[in-house]
Amino acid sequence: MNITANAEVYCTDGFYGHVICIILNPTTEQITHVAVQQEGLFSHMWLVSMSHIVTSTPDRIQLDVSKMELEKDMPPFIKTEYLESGLPDILYTTDMMWPHLIANLEMQTIEHENIPLHELAVHSGAVVEAKNGRIGHLENFIVNPDDKHVSQIVVRTGHWFVHTRLAIPVSAIDHFEEDKIYLSMTKEETRALALRQEPHVVKDNESAQVLDQ
Repeated sequence: MNITANAEVYCTDGFYGHVICIILNPTTEQITHVAVQQEGLFSHMWLVSMSHIVTSTPDRIQLDVSKMELEKDMPPFIKTEYLESGLPDILYTTDMMWPHLIANLEMQTIEHENIPLHELAVHSGAVVEAKNGRIGHLENFIVNPDDKHVSQIVVRTGHWFVHTRLAIPVSAIDHFEEDKIYLSMTKEETRALALRQEPHVVKDNESAQVLDQ
């Protein structure tokens, strides 16, 4: 199972939108949710459990719910909090020598991602760091379909016009941070891994095959 943070999302009754990020538990290395954004100008974003994914490829995710069920049953990915400013205003009146202080009831809004406790949101293009420097950017996760644990990450290395896709085993991941993945390997060790995998070289944005171990 491939999980990509920009794949198209289809419900049982047709195309809905795109994945905008992937939610994982950094301790168990298990993907728990995907955040899905509805297609359109005034779109909504929803937090969808992995249990609703029927099939998944690097380009497409198929859900087991309809569009109406998705919007009815899934929690929103962006939560809005309304806060009072708490700052007093000064009100001057003609019959008072001293100004009165009155509460400013103007509301302020704060939006934040609805991420479950102890989990992280990983967006497309998250930086992948070796022990001695950056090696590239995350393209997608290879996931065990039974338990939803990450088995590999696919990393895009190189330059825009000439690059390779390298599959890194989960055993080589030291730890996750928000939009950054740290490896327990050096750059030299990742190059040696690339030679063993004989990765496909991509030129001028042509399509590439995702590498499996």
